[in-house]
Amino acid sequence: MSEQWQNLVDLFPQVLSLIHQGKKADGLAIHKLAQKNGLAIPPWFQGVGRGFQKCQLKLQHKLELFCASEMAEMGSSWQVAKARYELLKPHWQKVQVAYLPCCGAGLDALHLLSQASGLGYNGSLILSDIYPVAAKMAAYNMAAYKMSDNNTAAKKMSAYKTAINSAEGNGIQAQVLVEDFLQPGHERVPRESYVFLDPARRSEGQRLKDDYLPPLKSSMQQLELFLMAQIKLSPGENIQELVMTHPSWSWTVIQAKGEIKEVCGTYVHPSITNAGSDGVKAIITRDNGENCYFKQLHHSLRPEGTGKLKPGQVLALAAPALVKSQLLEDFASHHKLCTYDASPGILLIPDYQQSPEGPWLDTFTLLGECSRRPKEIRSLLKPYEGRPLELRAMGDSSDAELMRTLKTYLSQKGSADSRLVLVTVKLGKSRRCLLLESLRNPK
Repeated sequence: MSEQWQNLVDLFPQVLSLIHQGKKADGLAIHKLAQKNGLAIPPWFQGVGRGFQKCQLKLQHKLELFCASEMAEMGSSWQVAKARYELLKPHWQKVQVAYLPCCGAGLDALHLLSQASGLGYNGSLILSDIYPVAAKMAAYNMAAYKMSDNNTAAKKMSAYKTAINSAEGNGIQAQVLVEDFLQPGHERVPRESYVFLDPARRSEGQRLKDDYLPPLKSSMQQLELFLMAQIKLSPGENIQELVMTHPSWSWTVIQAKGEIKEVCGTYVHPSITNAGSDGVKAIITRDNGENCYFKQLHHSLRPEGTGKLKPGQVLALAAPALVKSQLLEDFASHHKLCTYDASPGILLIPDYQQSPEGPWLDTFTLLGECSRRPKEIRSLLKPYEGRPLELRAMGDSSDAELMRTLKTYLSQKGSADSRLVLVTVKLGKSRRCLLLESLRNPK
Protein backbone atom coordinates (compact mmCIF):
# COMPACT_ATOMS: atom_id res chain seq x y z
CA MET A 1 0.00 0.00 0.00
CA SER A 2 2.91 2.38 0.59
CA GLU A 3 3.74 2.32 -3.16
CA GLN A 4 0.13 3.24 -3.95
CA TRP A 5 0.32 6.17 -1.53
CA GLN A 6 3.58 7.30 -3.15
CA ASN A 7 1.84 7.21 -6.53
CA LEU A 8 -0.89 9.40 -5.08
CA VAL A 9 1.67 11.96 -3.95
CA ASP A 10 3.25 11.90 -7.41
CA LEU A 11 -0.13 12.94 -8.83
CA PHE A 12 -0.43 16.02 -6.58
CA PRO A 13 0.95 18.55 -9.12
CA GLN A 14 -1.71 17.46 -11.62
CA VAL A 15 -4.39 17.55 -8.92
CA LEU A 16 -3.38 21.07 -7.97
CA SER A 17 -3.53 22.06 -11.63
CA LEU A 18 -7.13 20.74 -11.83
CA ILE A 19 -8.12 22.80 -8.81
CA HIS A 20 -6.65 26.02 -10.17
CA GLN A 21 -8.50 25.43 -13.46
CA GLY A 22 -11.73 25.29 -11.48
CA LYS A 23 -12.23 21.58 -12.20
CA LYS A 24 -13.27 18.85 -9.79
CA ALA A 25 -10.56 17.10 -7.79
CA ASP A 26 -12.82 14.45 -6.29
CA GLY A 27 -12.08 10.76 -5.99
CA LEU A 28 -13.36 9.93 -9.49
CA ALA A 29 -11.24 12.64 -11.14
CA ILE A 30 -8.12 11.50 -9.29
CA HIS A 31 -8.71 7.83 -10.15
CA LYS A 32 -8.99 8.86 -13.82
CA LEU A 33 -5.71 10.78 -13.53
CA ALA A 34 -4.06 7.72 -12.01
CA GLN A 35 -5.40 5.50 -14.78
CA LYS A 36 -4.19 7.94 -17.44
CA ASN A 37 -0.69 7.91 -15.91
CA GLY A 38 -0.67 4.14 -15.40
CA LEU A 39 -0.39 4.48 -11.60
CA ALA A 40 -2.10 2.39 -8.93
CA ILE A 41 -3.50 4.36 -5.98
CA PRO A 42 -5.40 3.09 -2.90
CA PRO A 43 -8.71 1.70 -4.26
CA TRP A 44 -10.73 3.13 -1.35
CA PHE A 45 -9.23 6.61 -1.72
CA GLN A 46 -12.06 9.18 -1.73
CA GLY A 47 -10.22 12.15 -3.10
CA VAL A 48 -7.95 15.02 -2.17
CA GLY A 49 -10.75 17.40 -3.10
CA ARG A 50 -12.93 16.14 -0.23
CA GLY A 51 -9.86 16.27 1.97
CA PHE A 52 -9.50 19.98 1.09
CA GLN A 53 -13.07 20.70 2.14
CA LYS A 54 -12.83 18.80 5.42
CA CYS A 55 -9.54 20.48 6.26
CA GLN A 56 -10.98 23.93 5.61
CA LEU A 57 -13.98 23.18 7.86
CA LYS A 58 -11.78 21.80 10.63
CA LEU A 59 -9.24 24.62 10.42
CA GLN A 60 -11.56 27.56 9.76
CA HIS A 61 -8.93 28.59 7.21
CA LYS A 62 -9.20 28.57 3.41
CA LEU A 63 -5.91 26.79 2.83
CA GLU A 64 -5.64 24.36 -0.08
CA LEU A 65 -3.99 21.50 1.75
CA PHE A 66 -2.92 18.16 0.39
CA CYS A 67 -4.80 15.71 2.55
CA ALA A 68 -6.74 12.57 1.74
CA SER A 69 -10.25 12.41 3.21
CA GLU A 70 -9.16 9.67 5.60
CA MET A 71 -6.33 11.83 6.96
CA ALA A 72 -8.71 14.78 7.27
CA GLU A 73 -11.04 12.57 9.31
CA MET A 74 -8.20 11.74 11.70
CA GLY A 75 -7.39 15.40 12.34
CA SER A 76 -9.26 17.30 15.07
CA SER A 77 -11.60 20.23 14.48
CA TRP A 78 -10.38 23.64 15.64
CA GLN A 79 -12.88 23.63 18.56
CA VAL A 80 -11.57 20.29 19.85
CA ALA A 81 -7.92 21.28 19.40
CA LYS A 82 -8.55 24.57 21.22
CA ALA A 83 -10.17 22.76 24.18
CA ARG A 84 -7.25 20.32 24.29
CA TYR A 85 -4.45 22.90 24.11
CA GLU A 86 -6.12 25.18 26.68
CA LEU A 87 -5.90 22.41 29.30
CA LEU A 88 -2.18 23.28 29.41
CA LYS A 89 -2.53 27.05 29.02
CA PRO A 90 -0.68 27.90 32.28
CA HIS A 91 2.38 25.94 31.13
CA TRP A 92 3.03 26.73 27.45
CA GLN A 93 5.70 29.29 28.22
CA LYS A 94 7.72 26.57 30.00
CA VAL A 95 8.47 24.66 26.77
CA GLN A 96 10.45 25.70 23.70
CA VAL A 97 9.68 22.73 21.43
CA ALA A 98 6.34 21.15 20.47
CA TYR A 99 6.79 17.67 19.01
CA LEU A 100 4.01 15.91 17.08
CA PRO A 101 4.87 12.33 16.10
CA CYS A 102 2.35 10.41 13.97
CA CYS A 103 1.56 13.81 12.43
CA GLY A 104 -0.29 12.51 9.36
CA ALA A 105 -0.93 15.43 7.02
CA GLY A 106 -0.20 17.92 9.80
CA LEU A 107 -3.69 19.17 10.72
CA ASP A 108 -3.09 19.18 14.47
CA ALA A 109 0.21 20.99 13.94
CA LEU A 110 -1.62 23.67 11.94
CA HIS A 111 -4.08 24.07 14.83
CA LEU A 112 -1.16 24.69 17.19
CA LEU A 113 0.42 27.21 14.80
CA SER A 114 -2.83 29.13 14.40
CA GLN A 115 -3.53 29.18 18.16
CA ALA A 116 0.03 29.63 19.42
CA SER A 117 -0.22 33.37 20.15
CA GLY A 118 -3.37 32.92 22.24
CA LEU A 119 -1.68 30.15 24.23
CA GLY A 120 1.49 32.19 24.77
CA TYR A 121 3.64 29.68 22.86
CA ASN A 122 6.39 30.98 20.57
CA GLY A 123 8.75 28.00 20.35
CA SER A 124 9.55 25.69 17.46
CA LEU A 125 7.64 22.77 16.01
CA ILE A 126 8.85 19.30 15.03
CA LEU A 127 6.59 16.89 13.14
CA SER A 128 7.31 13.28 12.29
CA ASP A 129 5.59 10.28 10.79
CA ILE A 130 6.77 6.75 10.16
CA TYR A 131 5.30 6.96 6.63
CA PRO A 132 7.33 9.12 4.18
CA VAL A 133 4.22 10.00 2.18
CA ALA A 134 2.46 11.44 5.25
CA ALA A 135 5.59 13.42 6.17
CA LYS A 136 5.73 14.87 2.66
CA MET A 137 2.07 15.91 2.85
CA ALA A 138 2.76 17.59 6.19
CA ALA A 139 5.83 19.35 4.78
CA TYR A 140 3.78 20.82 1.94
CA ASN A 141 0.99 21.89 4.28
CA MET A 142 3.44 23.71 6.59
CA ALA A 143 4.76 25.57 3.54
CA ALA A 144 1.21 26.37 2.37
CA TYR A 145 0.37 27.80 5.80
CA LYS A 146 3.47 30.01 5.72
CA MET A 147 2.42 31.42 2.35
CA SER A 148 -1.26 31.80 3.17
CA ASP A 149 -1.02 35.62 3.11
CA ASN A 150 0.30 35.53 -0.47
CA ASN A 151 -1.79 32.78 -1.93
CA THR A 152 -0.79 32.62 -5.63
CA ALA A 153 -0.84 29.42 -7.65
CA ALA A 154 2.77 29.88 -8.78
CA LYS A 155 4.06 30.21 -5.20
CA LYS A 156 2.01 27.26 -4.04
CA MET A 157 3.36 25.06 -6.83
CA SER A 158 6.92 26.21 -6.05
CA ALA A 159 6.48 25.45 -2.35
CA TYR A 160 5.01 22.07 -3.17
CA LYS A 161 7.98 21.09 -5.33
CA THR A 162 10.42 22.24 -2.65
CA ALA A 163 8.65 20.33 0.10
CA ILE A 164 8.05 17.19 -1.91
CA ASN A 165 11.74 16.81 -2.75
CA SER A 166 12.69 16.69 0.91
CA ALA A 167 11.11 15.10 3.94
CA GLU A 168 12.44 18.05 5.94
CA GLY A 169 10.37 20.82 4.39
CA ASN A 170 10.24 23.98 6.49
CA GLY A 171 7.15 25.92 7.50
CA ILE A 172 6.89 28.55 10.23
CA GLN A 173 9.67 27.34 12.54
CA ALA A 174 8.53 23.81 11.64
CA GLN A 175 10.59 20.75 10.74
CA VAL A 176 9.11 17.57 9.30
CA LEU A 177 10.93 14.25 9.75
CA VAL A 178 10.44 10.60 8.81
CA GLU A 179 10.88 8.50 11.94
CA ASP A 180 9.27 6.04 14.35
CA PHE A 181 8.24 7.58 17.69
CA LEU A 182 9.33 4.47 19.60
CA GLN A 183 12.80 4.33 18.02
CA PRO A 184 15.83 6.20 19.48
CA GLY A 185 15.99 8.70 16.58
CA HIS A 186 13.66 11.22 18.29
CA GLU A 187 16.18 11.74 21.11
CA ARG A 188 17.10 14.96 19.32
CA VAL A 189 13.87 16.35 20.85
CA PRO A 190 14.66 17.92 24.26
CA ARG A 191 12.98 16.39 27.29
CA GLU A 192 11.66 19.85 28.23
CA SER A 193 9.18 19.63 25.34
CA TYR A 194 5.46 19.28 24.75
CA VAL A 195 4.46 16.12 22.84
CA PHE A 196 1.08 15.43 21.24
CA LEU A 197 0.43 11.91 19.96
CA ASP A 198 -2.56 10.69 17.96
CA PRO A 199 -2.12 6.92 17.66
CA ALA A 200 -5.76 6.17 16.76
CA ARG A 201 -6.00 4.56 13.34
CA ARG A 202 -8.67 4.47 10.65
CA SER A 203 -9.23 2.09 7.76
CA GLU A 204 -11.36 3.01 4.77
CA GLY A 205 -12.72 5.98 6.68
CA GLN A 206 -13.73 3.93 9.75
CA ARG A 207 -12.16 4.34 13.20
CA LEU A 208 -10.50 1.12 14.40
CA LYS A 209 -11.56 0.70 18.03
CA ASP A 210 -8.77 -0.25 20.44
CA ASP A 211 -6.28 -0.29 17.55
CA TYR A 212 -3.43 2.12 18.18
CA LEU A 213 -0.16 2.58 16.35
CA PRO A 214 2.26 2.87 18.12
CA PRO A 215 0.77 0.55 20.81
CA LEU A 216 -0.86 2.46 23.68
CA LYS A 217 1.18 1.10 26.59
CA SER A 218 4.56 1.72 24.91
CA SER A 219 3.49 5.16 23.72
CA MET A 220 2.42 6.36 27.16
CA GLN A 221 5.64 5.17 28.77
CA GLN A 222 7.56 7.16 26.17
CA LEU A 223 5.39 10.27 26.61
CA GLU A 224 6.10 10.40 30.34
CA LEU A 225 9.76 11.11 29.54
CA PHE A 226 8.79 14.65 28.45
CA LEU A 227 7.78 17.75 30.40
CA MET A 228 4.22 17.86 29.05
CA ALA A 229 2.31 15.41 26.89
CA GLN A 230 -1.16 14.79 25.51
CA ILE A 231 -2.56 11.74 23.76
CA LYS A 232 -5.74 11.52 21.68
CA LEU A 233 -7.81 8.34 22.11
CA SER A 234 -11.10 7.11 20.68
CA PRO A 235 -14.37 8.49 22.18
CA GLY A 236 -15.42 5.09 23.57
CA GLU A 237 -12.43 4.58 25.88
CA ASN A 238 -13.23 3.51 29.46
CA ILE A 239 -12.32 6.48 31.68
CA GLN A 240 -12.45 4.45 34.89
CA GLU A 241 -9.93 1.96 33.52
CA LEU A 242 -7.62 4.69 32.20
CA VAL A 243 -7.56 6.40 35.61
CA MET A 244 -6.68 3.10 37.28
CA THR A 245 -3.94 2.12 34.82
CA HIS A 246 -2.41 5.59 34.36
CA PRO A 247 -2.76 7.44 37.70
CA SER A 248 -0.33 10.24 36.80
CA TRP A 249 -2.55 11.38 33.90
CA SER A 250 -5.80 13.34 33.84
CA TRP A 251 -8.44 12.46 31.25
CA THR A 252 -10.72 14.81 29.36
CA VAL A 253 -13.83 13.88 27.37
CA ILE A 254 -14.16 16.57 24.69
CA GLN A 255 -17.59 17.35 23.27
CA ALA A 256 -18.18 19.57 20.24
CA LYS A 257 -21.49 20.25 18.49
CA GLY A 258 -23.29 17.82 20.79
CA GLU A 259 -21.03 14.82 20.09
CA ILE A 260 -18.13 13.21 21.96
CA LYS A 261 -15.13 13.77 19.69
CA GLU A 262 -12.23 12.30 21.61
CA VAL A 263 -10.77 11.30 24.96
CA CYS A 264 -7.64 13.30 25.66
CA GLY A 265 -5.02 12.24 28.19
CA THR A 266 -2.88 15.03 29.70
CA TYR A 267 0.42 14.48 31.50
CA VAL A 268 2.44 17.15 33.27
CA HIS A 269 5.77 16.27 34.83
CA PRO A 270 5.74 16.47 38.66
CA SER A 271 8.35 19.25 38.48
CA ILE A 272 5.60 21.67 37.35
CA THR A 273 2.02 22.15 38.54
CA ASN A 274 -0.57 19.58 37.47
CA ALA A 275 -2.84 20.57 34.61
CA GLY A 276 -6.33 21.74 35.50
CA SER A 277 -7.53 21.81 39.11
CA ASP A 278 -5.41 20.07 41.77
CA GLY A 279 -6.12 16.36 41.90
CA VAL A 280 -8.35 16.35 38.81
CA LYS A 281 -8.69 12.85 37.39
CA ALA A 282 -11.21 13.51 34.65
CA ILE A 283 -12.88 16.46 32.92
CA ILE A 284 -15.77 16.80 30.51
CA THR A 285 -15.31 19.92 28.41
CA ARG A 286 -17.68 21.44 25.87
CA ASP A 287 -16.81 23.67 22.94
CA ASN A 288 -18.51 26.63 24.65
CA GLY A 289 -15.95 26.51 27.48
CA GLU A 290 -18.09 24.81 30.13
CA ASN A 291 -16.23 22.16 32.14
CA CYS A 292 -17.22 19.48 34.63
CA TYR A 293 -14.36 18.31 36.91
CA PHE A 294 -13.98 14.96 38.67
CA LYS A 295 -11.39 14.93 41.45
CA GLN A 296 -11.95 11.29 42.25
CA LEU A 297 -13.75 8.45 40.53
CA HIS A 298 -16.14 6.10 42.33
CA HIS A 299 -17.88 2.95 41.25
CA SER A 300 -21.58 3.69 41.66
CA LEU A 301 -21.55 4.38 45.39
CA ARG A 302 -25.11 5.67 45.22
CA PRO A 303 -27.87 3.05 44.86
CA GLU A 304 -29.72 2.78 41.58
CA GLY A 305 -33.38 3.71 41.61
CA THR A 306 -35.83 0.83 41.92
CA GLY A 307 -39.51 0.34 41.24
CA LYS A 308 -41.80 2.55 39.21
CA LEU A 309 -41.36 6.28 38.83
CA LYS A 310 -44.14 8.19 40.63
CA PRO A 311 -45.82 11.49 39.65
CA GLY A 312 -44.40 14.41 41.60
CA GLN A 313 -40.88 12.97 41.74
CA VAL A 314 -38.08 15.36 40.83
CA LEU A 315 -35.69 13.84 38.31
CA ALA A 316 -32.97 15.00 35.95
CA LEU A 317 -32.00 14.15 32.40
CA ALA A 318 -28.23 14.24 31.97
CA ALA A 319 -26.49 15.94 29.05
CA PRO A 320 -25.43 13.46 26.33
CA ALA A 321 -21.75 14.25 26.97
CA LEU A 322 -22.14 13.18 30.59
CA VAL A 323 -23.89 9.93 29.64
CA LYS A 324 -21.47 8.94 26.87
CA SER A 325 -18.41 9.82 28.95
CA GLN A 326 -19.15 6.85 31.28
CA LEU A 327 -18.84 9.29 34.20
CA LEU A 328 -22.55 9.64 35.01
CA GLU A 329 -22.40 7.43 38.11
CA ASP A 330 -19.41 9.36 39.44
CA PHE A 331 -21.30 12.61 38.88
CA ALA A 332 -24.32 11.20 40.70
CA SER A 333 -22.20 9.94 43.59
CA HIS A 334 -20.42 13.26 44.01
CA HIS A 335 -23.71 15.24 44.04
CA LYS A 336 -25.56 12.68 46.22
CA LEU A 337 -28.03 11.77 43.49
CA CYS A 338 -29.49 8.35 42.65
CA THR A 339 -28.93 6.81 39.25
CA TYR A 340 -32.34 5.56 38.15
CA ASP A 341 -31.22 4.42 34.71
CA ALA A 342 -27.69 5.19 33.53
CA SER A 343 -28.21 4.36 29.86
CA PRO A 344 -30.62 7.20 28.96
CA GLY A 345 -29.16 9.28 31.80
CA ILE A 346 -32.06 9.54 34.29
CA LEU A 347 -31.16 10.64 37.82
CA LEU A 348 -33.44 10.98 40.85
CA ILE A 349 -33.00 14.09 42.98
CA PRO A 350 -33.83 13.50 46.66
CA ASP A 351 -33.29 17.17 47.63
CA TYR A 352 -34.03 19.59 44.80
CA GLN A 353 -32.79 22.59 46.81
CA GLN A 354 -29.26 21.15 46.71
CA SER A 355 -29.28 19.79 43.16
CA PRO A 356 -26.28 20.79 41.00
CA GLU A 357 -26.67 23.73 38.68
CA GLY A 358 -25.08 24.20 35.28
CA PRO A 359 -25.33 22.71 31.79
CA TRP A 360 -25.03 19.04 32.75
CA LEU A 361 -28.56 18.36 34.02
CA ASP A 362 -32.09 19.38 33.01
CA THR A 363 -34.36 19.07 36.07
CA PHE A 364 -38.06 18.18 35.85
CA THR A 365 -41.09 17.18 37.86
CA LEU A 366 -42.64 13.96 36.62
CA LEU A 367 -46.31 14.53 35.72
CA GLY A 368 -47.01 10.99 34.55
CA GLU A 369 -45.90 8.07 32.41
CA CYS A 370 -47.43 5.58 30.00
CA SER A 371 -46.60 3.05 27.33
CA ARG A 372 -45.78 4.09 23.79
CA ARG A 373 -49.27 3.33 22.48
CA PRO A 374 -50.80 6.49 20.90
CA LYS A 375 -54.12 6.03 22.79
CA GLU A 376 -52.33 6.08 26.17
CA ILE A 377 -50.18 9.05 25.10
CA ARG A 378 -53.28 11.09 24.15
CA SER A 379 -54.87 10.23 27.51
CA LEU A 380 -51.70 11.33 29.35
CA LEU A 381 -51.60 14.65 27.48
CA LYS A 382 -55.33 15.49 27.70
CA PRO A 383 -55.17 17.54 30.98
CA TYR A 384 -52.46 19.75 29.42
CA GLU A 385 -54.11 20.56 26.08
CA GLY A 386 -53.17 23.99 24.75
CA ARG A 387 -49.74 24.11 26.41
CA PRO A 388 -46.58 24.06 24.21
CA LEU A 389 -44.98 20.63 24.22
CA GLU A 390 -41.46 19.54 23.29
CA LEU A 391 -41.02 16.01 21.96
CA ARG A 392 -37.71 14.36 22.82
CA ALA A 393 -36.48 10.82 22.00
CA MET A 394 -33.83 9.31 24.29
CA GLY A 395 -34.19 5.65 23.36
CA ASP A 396 -33.44 4.12 19.98
CA SER A 397 -34.44 4.70 16.37
CA SER A 398 -37.96 3.35 17.00
CA ASP A 399 -38.46 6.07 19.64
CA ALA A 400 -37.37 8.71 17.16
CA GLU A 401 -39.82 7.28 14.62
CA LEU A 402 -42.63 7.43 17.21
CA MET A 403 -41.88 11.10 17.85
CA ARG A 404 -42.05 11.89 14.15
CA THR A 405 -45.42 10.15 14.01
CA LEU A 406 -46.73 12.03 17.06
CA LYS A 407 -45.80 15.37 15.48
CA THR A 408 -48.20 14.71 12.62
CA TYR A 409 -51.38 14.43 14.73
CA LEU A 410 -50.70 16.16 18.06
CA SER A 411 -52.24 19.63 18.21
CA GLN A 412 -49.73 20.75 20.83
CA LYS A 413 -46.67 22.34 19.28
CA GLY A 414 -43.53 23.47 21.05
CA SER A 415 -39.81 24.03 20.97
CA ALA A 416 -36.74 23.51 23.14
CA ASP A 417 -38.03 26.34 25.36
CA SER A 418 -41.30 24.54 26.16
CA ARG A 419 -42.01 23.87 29.82
CA LEU A 420 -43.70 20.55 29.04
CA VAL A 421 -41.58 17.75 27.61
CA LEU A 422 -42.73 14.34 26.40
CA VAL A 423 -39.72 12.05 26.36
CA THR A 424 -39.42 8.44 25.22
CA VAL A 425 -36.84 6.39 27.10
CA LYS A 426 -35.79 2.80 27.42
CA LEU A 427 -36.15 1.80 31.09
CA GLY A 428 -34.61 -1.61 31.58
CA LYS A 429 -36.18 -3.84 28.96
CA SER A 430 -39.28 -1.72 28.34
CA ARG A 431 -39.80 1.57 26.54
CA ARG A 432 -41.91 4.22 28.22
CA CYS A 433 -43.12 7.78 27.64
CA LEU A 434 -42.56 10.28 30.44
CA LEU A 435 -44.41 13.60 30.65
CA LEU A 436 -42.20 16.12 32.41
CA GLU A 437 -42.47 19.75 33.49
CA SER A 438 -39.28 21.74 33.50
CA LEU A 439 -38.07 23.29 36.77
CA ARG A 440 -35.79 25.81 35.07
CA ASN A 441 -36.67 29.46 35.44
CA PRO A 442 -38.85 30.77 32.58
CA LYS A 443 -37.09 33.19 30.21
